[in-house]
Amino acid sequence: MLTAFMENFTFSGEVNVEIACRNATRYVVLHASRVAVEKVQVAEDRVAGAVPVAGFFLYPQTQVLVVVLNRTLDAQRNYNLKIIYNALIENELLGFFRSSYVLHGERRFLGVTQFSPTHARKAFPCFDEPIYKATFKISIKHQATYLSLSNMPVETSVFEEDGWVTDHFSQTPLMSTYYLAWAICNFTYRETITKSGVVVSILNLMMFLDYVHTAKSSDFWINK
Repeated sequence: MLTAFMENFTFSGEVNVEIACRNATRYVVLHASRVAVEKVQVAEDRVAGAVPVAGFFLYPQTQVLVVVLNRTLDAQRNYNLKIIYNALIENELLGFFRSSYVLHGERRFLGVTQFSPTHARKAFPCFDEPIYKATFKISIKHQATYLSLSNMPVETSVFEEDGWVTDHFSQTPLMSTYYLAWAICNFTYRETITKSGVVVSILNLMMFLDYVHTAKSSDFWINK
């Protein structure tokens, strides 16, 4: 779950990671960079309950978050790791960053991601190396004046009275973190379906969508 505050370029997040413990250990180490971790919880299941966390710390030299437990995790067991954190929407082209454009004399902002090759750790704590693969289920909360996008289609959108909306996206296939992406913008889009049944969307400002055309053959092109 990610909540984006575009007015001051910050965001808060909550990640829930299911981890498989292969060897008994009192430590969980995963990648994290430029995030402020507020809380860490580890749980086995509803019956066994929580595993007490002795502490946690970020190690910037290797861009990792180290979680120290009060007891050893058992080998060949699954655990849930929950991390609550916050960070900046950076002004650089890595991680979760902001960009802008000018429309009718007004500068407008959007938030987008660039995680390749190992920059997902700047947006959320994760196992951020291409060898590690997982499925991802993303939820993004944003002001209703914006549109959120991710790899998968939106399953449900929950609108709140205070002008915010939470988009819950479908689960991704098994993949590396650098394939994950999301965007928060006030663009609009057009869609078509290719001959092979793939839905293709192109986003742009409303004023430029007249330059986007869909061919009768279901191929997609941009007419410049």
